[in-house]
Amino acid sequence: MNAVDVAGFFADWGALNPEEYLLLDYYLECGGDPRQAAAHFCSEQSTAQWRRQGVDEDLRPRFAAKVVDLQVEATQSGFSYPVDCPAPGPVHACRVRIAHPHGNFGPRLPNLLSAICGEGTFFSPGIPLVKLLDIHFPATYLAGFEGPRFGVAGLRDLLGVHDRPLFFGVIKPNLGLPPEAFAEAGYQGWLGGLDIAKDDEMLADMDWCPLAERSALLGAARRRAEARTGQAKIYLANITDEVDRLRDLHDLAVSHGANAVLVNALPVGLSAVRMLRRHARVPLIAHFPLTAALSRLPHYGIHTRVMTRLQRLAGFDAIIMPGFGPRMMTSAAEVLDNVRACLEPLGPIKPSLPVPGGSDWAGTLGEVHRLIGGVDFGFVPGRGVFAHPQGPEAGARSIRQAWEAIARGIPLERQALDHPELAAAIAAFGPLAATEPVSAEEQSPPEDQQPLEEQLILVDHQDRPCGTGGKLAVHQQGLLHRAFSIFVFDDRERLLLQRRADGKYHFARLWSNTCCGHPRPGEASRDAAQRRLAEEFGFATALEEFAQLTYEARDPASGLTEHEYLHVFRGRYPGAPLPNPEEISAWRWVPLARVERLLRRRPQAFTPWFALLFRRLFVQNQTGR
Repeated sequence: MNAVDVAGFFADWGALNPEEYLLLDYYLECGGDPRQAAAHFCSEQSTAQWRRQGVDEDLRPRFAAKVVDLQVEATQSGFSYPVDCPAPGPVHACRVRIAHPHGNFGPRLPNLLSAICGEGTFFSPGIPLVKLLDIHFPATYLAGFEGPRFGVAGLRDLLGVHDRPLFFGVIKPNLGLPPEAFAEAGYQGWLGGLDIAKDDEMLADMDWCPLAERSALLGAARRRAEARTGQAKIYLANITDEVDRLRDLHDLAVSHGANAVLVNALPVGLSAVRMLRRHARVPLIAHFPLTAALSRLPHYGIHTRVMTRLQRLAGFDAIIMPGFGPRMMTSAAEVLDNVRACLEPLGPIKPSLPVPGGSDWAGTLGEVHRLIGGVDFGFVPGRGVFAHPQGPEAGARSIRQAWEAIARGIPLERQALDHPELAAAIAAFGPLAATEPVSAEEQSPPEDQQPLEEQLILVDHQDRPCGTGGKLAVHQQGLLHRAFSIFVFDDRERLLLQRRADGKYHFARLWSNTCCGHPRPGEASRDAAQRRLAEEFGFATALEEFAQLTYEARDPASGLTEHEYLHVFRGRYPGAPLPNPEEISAWRWVPLARVERLLRRRPQAFTPWFALLFRRLFVQNQTGR
C-alpha cells in the first residue's frame, strides 16, 4: 500500500455514522510501520481489493473497516510468542480501535465472526499476534437480535427469589452414576436449599444414563422437592449434542420435567444456540468449554468478555463462566469484565445472569459476593455440596447458612457454632476465603510489604511516554502526565455530574464531570476509563474517545498541581448509578443548559478541568457531542 491507500483505511470517528459500525478493540503485534500494518489489518477483514481493474471506483467509504484510534504501547525486540513470521525491524505492540460497517455481514453471528475473527484478521501481513479485546454494538445492530427470553428478572420470577444470589449445584459424581442415583443426589440438594440442580457439562445423552430416563426421574424429584420445601426448583438438563438433535433433545427433556436446558455454547456454535432460543420455552444456560483455549494467552486470541457478549446476544439467560480462585487461572478483573458484560445495558437485550464457577463452597461465597458487589449472580458449587461429609442436603444447607451469615454481617466461624452443616463444610473444605473478618492489625501488612504508591505515566506534549512517577510527587512538582476524563449522558441528554468526596487529596468537595483518573503503566487509557467508571459509579458502558487536550491547574487548598494530557471519553447509561461513597459525596443528572448556567454563576464550585472541558467541548462547539 502507498500512503494514499493507507489513509483510506483511517477515519475520524466523529465523522462516521455510529449506527452503521461496530467498534472493535484489538491488541496487535506487528513488524514494521504500525500505521501501514493497521491499514492492512482493516483491508484484510473487509474489502481487501477496493476497486476493479480499469474501473474508476472506490468501495472503501461504504465497505472498508477503518482505524479510528491507534496507540503504540511498546516497542520490543521480538514477538511475545514464537511465531513463524520474521519481523522486519522492531516489533510494535499496539492497541487499535476499528470501526467495521455491520452492513458487511448483518445480524448473523457466523458472518460476524468470519469478519472480525476470520482469515483476514488472523492472517494479516506482518501481524502474527492478534487478540480481539472488546466489541461494542450500535442500537441498529442490536435490533436484529432477540437476546435472552427470560434474563435475570425472568429467572428470579420463575424461582420466586429476588433478594439473594441463585444457588446452583453440579450433581456429583458428574459421570458414571445411573439415572436413579443421579436423581436422588439432586433431590437431596434441592431439599437442602439449592435453587437449581444441574447436569455436568460433560454428561450427555449416554446409554448408561439416557437423557429421557434421567430427566424423567429428576423432573419427578424436582416436583417432590417443591412440595416438601414450598419453594420453586429448576432441573437444568444438559442437551449438548449434534446440532440436528438440539430441538428434539430440548423437547424430550422438557416434556419429562426439565425446566431449563444447558448448552456448551462454543462447541455447539452460537448460531445453533440462536436457533434453539427461537424454539425453546424454558431458560437456556451456557457453559464454557473451549473458552480458555481461545482466550488464555494475553496477547493472542479472543478476550472472554467478547464471548460473553456474543452468548448474551445469542439468547442465553444465564452464562456460566470461569470464576474466581487459583484453579480457574482467570484474574478477578477478567471475571468482573464478564460479569459486567452480562449485566450492563445492551439496548433492548435483557441482562443474562452471570454464574462464575470453579471449586466453590460455602466459604467462598462471601468473596464472590464482595467482588461482584451485588446479588445478581449465580453461585455454582459441585463438590462443595455433593462431597459434603454429611451428604448433599447438608452441603446445600451449608451454602444457605453461609448466605444468612453474609446477609447479617456475621463471621462464618461464629455462624458455624450453631450450624453443624456449615461447621462440617469448613472442616472439610477450609480454610475460609480471605474476606472473612480479621483485626485491623491483621489487615495491615508489615511495613516492608506495604503497597507501592500509585505510579503515573509521564508524557511529553505529544502524549509520548517519557517515564513514570509517584502520584504525590507528580502533583507536587506539576509534571505533565497522562489522564482521562469521562462524560456520561442518559437518554434525556443529561450529563452525570459528581461531587468529589471530602477525603480526596486535592480539589475535594468540588463538582466535576462523571469520572476522572489516570491509566496505570501498561494500561490503555480506554481500559483505565472503564475500570475507573466501575470503581466510582458501579456501572459499565461503551466509551468512545472524542477529544484530547492539555491543561494545568493548581489547587490552593492542597498546594498540588494538576498538569495533564487528557484523553476525553463519552458514553451513555440509562440506569441508576451505584456511587462509591469513598469517592463521591453526591451526584446528579443535569441538563447541559443548566450546567452552563451553574458554571457562569458559581465557577468556584467546580473543578478547573471540568470548567475548561465543558466550555471547550460543549459550549464553544455545540456539535461536539
